[in-house]
Amino acid sequence: MLPEVVLPAEQNYYDLYEKLLPGCQFHKMGWAMGVVWTK
Repeated sequence: MLPEVVLPAEQNYYDLYEKLLPGCQFHKMGWAMGVVWTK
C-alpha cells in the first residue's frame, strides 16, 4: 500500500524494495521510511 503522494525518489525506493522483499509494507514515519517484511 503506497502513500497517495509519491515523490520520484520515493518511487525508486518502493520499486527497489518491492523487488528485494516481495510483499513488504512501507510505513512513513516523518522524515524516515520503515519497511516491514514478513515471510
